[in-house]
Amino acid sequence: MNETKNNHYVPKKYLRSFHNDTQNCIYRYDKISKKIILGGGELYNIGAEKDLYTVKSKITKDEVAFFKKLWKMYSRETEDNHILGLLTDYMNGTCEKFFDIKNYQGLSHETAQLMSDFIYKYFRNDGMARTQENLCSFYERDFFRVYDNILDTQSLDCLYPIAGGFLNLRTLIYDKLRVVIQQYPLARFRAYIKEGLKGNIANEKLLEELKKIKLLDCLEEKRSPYFDLFFYIIFQYFRCPWFLNILFGDERVSQLKTKLGISFENVQFLFLQYATIHLLPNWHKCGMKPVLIKNKTDIPFLTSDRPSINIYCKLIRDIDMYNIDAPETFELYFPLSKNVAILYSLKECYGATNEIVVTSQNDIMLYNKQIFDNAEKYVFSSIDNFAEYE
Repeated sequence: MNETKNNHYVPKKYLRSFHNDTQNCIYRYDKISKKIILGGGELYNIGAEKDLYTVKSKITKDEVAFFKKLWKMYSRETEDNHILGLLTDYMNGTCEKFFDIKNYQGLSHETAQLMSDFIYKYFRNDGMARTQENLCSFYERDFFRVYDNILDTQSLDCLYPIAGGFLNLRTLIYDKLRVVIQQYPLARFRAYIKEGLKGNIANEKLLEELKKIKLLDCLEEKRSPYFDLFFYIIFQYFRCPWFLNILFGDERVSQLKTKLGISFENVQFLFLQYATIHLLPNWHKCGMKPVLIKNKTDIPFLTSDRPSINIYCKLIRDIDMYNIDAPETFELYFPLSKNVAILYSLKECYGATNEIVVTSQNDIMLYNKQIFDNAEKYVFSSIDNFAEYE
């Protein structure tokens, strides 16, 4: 097990977009104690939890079988065993099989063997807690590339055209998971070679060889801003503990769990990752589209420890939970900053536009009320205006 880490489920960079720049603070409302906490510029302990991504045990065959039974309760589609196998191998640290040295043309036999040995040891020695953290960090990194562009341009132009076409999103997702798997050990392999230089001619030749073939370049070619943005937003929606507790609190699920004696955390991980991977291409294919909301009022958007919410209905239990494939029951809302938010919607009322300007304070307060009501514990704002939403 790795040392304890402070993992952010609400990224620090994201919260800074709701910061009061004049007073250098962010207001945090605790829904349980009903107190307002004034946070300074340091966001280290806000929206964070110790060892959030710690995995205590490897995923077993019984847990994979349990997941498949669970998936049949909530989806009409058969699970994709290739992606499910990749997720399981990733968390169990058995990913070296996905490294085919032949893919890296230009490597000498000696370098290929050295890389192969290093990667094998990496997955055997690097704790499982870090592998899930690596995965979530990768999602966040790609999300923020798109996020920054949207805030800078105040538009969604960077999302189009969708790389690979609409029907190839599932392939893109599969490729991205493979990239996540390869990125960290390859980066560490390069660092390992650099650390061993110190006048070592053999290592200098190795480093030059690695530079020429540009190991990571081929992994970046299939990026899609559209995918990077909405994968993260959907992932954040399913990441919510409240949602997972409702989902796994179903009596049929509890009976299966008790009968098989499986790890609740491991099946949660599989469901969280797989549901996101499954839904994005399906929802897009059904016609869901992004709409940028520009707030032109004096009331800033709120955010919370659950920033991605379904505003189609006030409570998640009102939705037919036994069919998560139905996009008509979802309209995801995600505030991006104090004055910009995004919807992922199937509603026809938006027509051909992908942008709306809101000048009504009442409309902004309606969005903020949804964020406030759906927060787990904390609501964040650049001003002290929480009393309006109680």
